[in-house]
Amino acid sequence: MPLPAGAVNWKFVKAAVKLATEALPAGVAYLDSLLDDSGEGDPVEWRRFVVKVTRSSPSGTSEDAAQFKLDLVNLTGGVLDTSWTSGDYAAVKARLDTMLTAFKPETGNVASFSEYRAYRMLFNPVPDLEHPFLPSGPPTYVVAGVGAGTGVGSLPYQVAASVTFRTAWPKHWGRVYMPMPWHSGGLTDSFSRLQAGYRTTIANGWHACMSGLADDGFLPVVPTTQAGKEPYHALLSVTEVVVDDIADVIRRRRPKQVAARTIGV
Repeated sequence: MPLPAGAVNWKFVKAAVKLATEALPAGVAYLDSLLDDSGEGDPVEWRRFVVKVTRSSPSGTSEDAAQFKLDLVNLTGGVLDTSWTSGDYAAVKARLDTMLTAFKPETGNVASFSEYRAYRMLFNPVPDLEHPFLPSGPPTYVVAGVGAGTGVGSLPYQVAASVTFRTAWPKHWGRVYMPMPWHSGGLTDSFSRLQAGYRTTIANGWHACMSGLADDGFLPVVPTTQAGKEPYHALLSVTEVVVDDIADVIRRRRPKQVAARTIGV
């Protein structure tokens, strides 16, 4: 099934837009017209699922975990459902397990998809560009992930593959960074770009996961916190998943401790 279109008439979308400032920022009227025109509803609540990725390191050193996230709205009968039962969490976990298990051969064995955590998310009703969300508090769900990658090599810790979640709004897209890319055909091609086989597995895996979640009633969304440099709150559904061949460098994932030094003589 294709991913739901960004202009699809989900009732929660207009409720999210109602949380924006009363006057639409300049240039936002067209974007607003792409969203559903149904009435205002309850405050929009969703869950942010965070995948924790631990990394092994040389003896005597330790590393911070990497992570990436997915925002999901729970829909029951096409209507926003904020209950999030144990069955809901289990259904999301099953989809993540399937996707990340497929990613294990494409991930260096120094990285492990060790844990999933879910957080309750709400927009801040007070327009604030620096604090667009209310504090999420402790996780509402914690469970073990699928374990370590099986690739026998990897690029440096800080190298990642960017996965873009496109929406109906230009320049209002989401992005996550997959850690420790690895592919059996070679870590990179002759131009030091990510291999086509790797990109295909990652892009198709994310698409299948999101499509399956939508089938289950969990809509993948990209939170929008501003437009025209003004506070503007909306949740945009994902219309396309894209993986580029250019590897990104995530500086905060750089190794924290030196394991050895060699002095030239």
